[in-house]
Amino acid sequence: MKQAFIITLFTVLMWNCNPDKIKQTKEKNEKLALDTTGYSLKVIDDLHERLTLKDYDINLVDYINSKPNKVDSTREVVYLLPFGNMKPEVEKIIQGEVEYLKAFLQLEVKVLDRIPYDSIRKIASIQTRLVQTSDFEYYSKMKGGAPTLTEQIQARSFIDAVMKDNKPKDAIAVLGITEHDIYNDPQGNFLFGISELKNGVGLISTFRLIDHGPETKYNIRKVVLSKS
Repeated sequence: MKQAFIITLFTVLMWNCNPDKIKQTKEKNEKLALDTTGYSLKVIDDLHERLTLKDYDINLVDYINSKPNKVDSTREVVYLLPFGNMKPEVEKIIQGEVEYLKAFLQLEVKVLDRIPYDSIRKIASIQTRLVQTSDFEYYSKMKGGAPTLTEQIQARSFIDAVMKDNKPKDAIAVLGITEHDIYNDPQGNFLFGISELKNGVGLISTFRLIDHGPETKYNIRKVVLSKS
């Protein structure tokens, strides 16, 4: 009995002195002391207890200290920026999403004038290339023909050349929407979308979405809501 008591006492003492336990308690206290007013965090996971925590994940304390893009007195509008060649059906979907996004985000949502593809081609720093033949033939057929969408736009070059320099002063986020296929890595095939959360900009392509209805609409919603 005496030996069992000593073992139990030793175990309790070791547990209480566990540096990891002390660190977790300290981090928990830090989180509770932070003022999160004004941060649009739709889902806040407890990253210290979440079983899927990865080395590259960031905890809430570090996230807030990183001064993330957030709504303030001067930046409170979400902008949608159509660009490139675009069928009227897609432009109609974009315009039709404004009221939904306003209600969901509780922010002003505006659609900027579409930037024609001819204007994009005149900007030397924006890179483009032809869509791979097999991909173009497949998606063009499924979309009922897409003769004006033969070229891919390099996403990062478009963001750098157009979106960062022309971001409205009252914008909390600007989302570019295009029917053109997009890519980033020259060795890669395509992207559905890309974003820079810190700068509040992103792109989405509807090229590989088959319809011009619910699939396109819900994909636009998903990206806007996750980046705003």
